Amino acid sequence: MSFVKNMAKCRFKLGSWECPLEALAGEEYCYWHREEEGKEPDDAKLRELKENMILGAFLRGAKLSGKDLKKADLSYA
Repeated sequence: MSFVKNMAKCRFKLGSWECPLEALAGEEYCYWHREEEGKEPDDAKLRELKENMILGAFLRGAKLSGKDLKKADLSYA
């Protein structure tokens, strides 16, 4: 028997741009667009942010000191 998880796409939009990431399980938004203060992204999450050109990331209070944010588009964060 094969189990298929229904992954929904993140519902975040900024103008005509739509987030390409999958929403978190049971939620409408991905990690980057979920309104959660004090995020502590690991290197894999930061790579996801940069490689997918994610706009409008919710970063209020995020722990980003010492993190490599080159190539991350934070103009709408």
